Amino acid sequence: MNVREYLESMRALDLSIESKIRQEEMLRTRLTDTAAHIGGDAPRSSSPDKDKIGIVMAEIVDLQTERNAEIDRFVDMKAAIKDAVKALPNEERVVIEGMYFSHIKANEIMAQLYCSRRTVYRIRDKAIANLEKNKKVCHLCQLV
Repeated sequence: MNVREYLESMRALDLSIESKIRQEEMLRTRLTDTAAHIGGDAPRSSSPDKDKIGIVMAEIVDLQTERNAEIDRFVDMKAAIKDAVKALPNEERVVIEGMYFSHIKANEIMAQLYCSRRTVYRIRDKAIANLEKNKKVCHLCQLV
């Protein structure tokens, strides 16, 4: 794996974590709605609804387990490359941290650095080349 692939996998992992958080929120809403339905005044067979609650709770637990494993992996990956990114020149650091750690779009980075989109991508490519010169980073990418 090269540096760009490493950074992209970090970014994808972070987006996956965010997605799981949103899924969990939706499941919690579904759980609350189902529980409210059971507690309502209408006489119903509660067994199917209780089964739904159990299923939703199991989905939440599974999602939390997956999310926590991804968070651990993301934190480890980010910590491993953090020092190398901090050592980059300011513009390069801003672009790498923005694009890969904070999910800032190129347009926002353009405004922040007062440059063109093309320049943002040139800076990104230069930063990645500089990271690839770092033996620790190259070793790290080989481990993944």
